[in-house]
Amino acid sequence: MEARKVSLIFLMILLISPVSQIIAEEEEGKHCEIAGSLLPIYFRAYDYVSSKVESSNLSLEANLSVPSMPNLGINLSKTMSIGDLLNLSYSLALQANSSIGEGNCSQASFLTKKALNLLKFVLKEVHKNEPSNLTSTPIGSMIRLQVAFERHKRLLFKLNLSLQKIKHLNETNLNLSLFNQLYLNASMMLDNGSMIAFYNTSEAAKMLAMANKIRAEMKKEVVKCCQIAKAEEMLNKTLSKLNLTAIPEELESQISNLTKEFNEAKAKGDVKKIKEILREVKKAAANGKQLEAKGKGKTKQVES
Repeated sequence: MEARKVSLIFLMILLISPVSQIIAEEEEGKHCEIAGSLLPIYFRAYDYVSSKVESSNLSLEANLSVPSMPNLGINLSKTMSIGDLLNLSYSLALQANSSIGEGNCSQASFLTKKALNLLKFVLKEVHKNEPSNLTSTPIGSMIRLQVAFERHKRLLFKLNLSLQKIKHLNETNLNLSLFNQLYLNASMMLDNGSMIAFYNTSEAAKMLAMANKIRAEMKKEVVKCCQIAKAEEMLNKTLSKLNLTAIPEELESQISNLTKEFNEAKAKGDVKKIKEILREVKKAAANGKQLEAKGKGKTKQVES
């Protein structure tokens, strides 16, 4: 019964909801993001339709009367086998994938729409004699969820990439094993949720919210690491410009204590404290530079 429910809901997604609705909801100029959302959805849909054909009484060699499809923009024979229609659909999707690789994302979206329209037709034939009393099915929610899942997958991937770019990562206090586990958990949640969205939108929405919460925590840690790394870089740069032997012992001791406090705050991951200490170090360094300059001035006067 559950499998039948999934089948009917997915049919309605393909038949009732035009892919253009997804594109219409996206901002102008984001063709690559749209194409990136549509292709994974297409491949999941292709697997689903193929499995439905396999489990039905129809064979891949079975011929179907193909109606006129002006929105497809392809000259089709009046009669084509299910296998040929599926192959044509998949071929269009592969072309779309190539277009993305070439940077032609608008063309990729256009080709993916055509590929999905062919899947619609095949699935319609497979389910022709099945009841489709699904008027209360939240089709729009399913589509928005599918696109949202793909978007969050990309955001999660970018977050992981940004972490790898942090200099001196091993010296930060980030728990890498925990971070990697959270990444795997969120990835699995997004993968499973995108499939669950086809038949249980409320559960899928919960999984999306949970995955987003995990990603937000991960992002918070990455931002903290970046801030600490940047602060440490500024600290080292400030100290490298200061000649500690040319400043009073009291000021040298102050800078030494501040550096120690900085390292303690870094170990605790206390970004607020780190920023406060860095400001104090800069002030002390500025005083040191002034005293150093005065010392040089006096030396020159004595020599003259």
